[in-house]
Amino acid sequence: MSIFSQVSVALALVTAISGASALTNPRHHFNNGECFYGQALDAPSSARTIDLSASKHINAEYGEVLRFVSGGKTFTWQFNGLDRLAVDLQLIAPDGFDAKSAKVHVAPNPLTRW
Repeated sequence: MSIFSQVSVALALVTAISGASALTNPRHHFNNGECFYGQALDAPSSARTIDLSASKHINAEYGEVLRFVSGGKTFTWQFNGLDRLAVDLQLIAPDGFDAKSAKVHVAPNPLTRW
């Protein structure tokens, strides 16, 4: 299966699934166990902080680490999974985090061309 076909299948799957956490839902993972969207991290000092009370649509570079803040809670995510996606933050946010229907638009990976 070509990379384009794999990405198309993954995008269709992502579009069809809603309301479940990507961290616990195996349908949001590749066969190797990695999440389609990247991975949760401890917040490094270099992470860009996003206050969800002020942002609903966030742009992220491929591989960028973002720290999300909402209602006094935080979590940090590195967007190094599939690129060219609009990721519903509710899919990756931990339980109890108010994602406020925010979406993160992940830019293309500069190392891949197709």
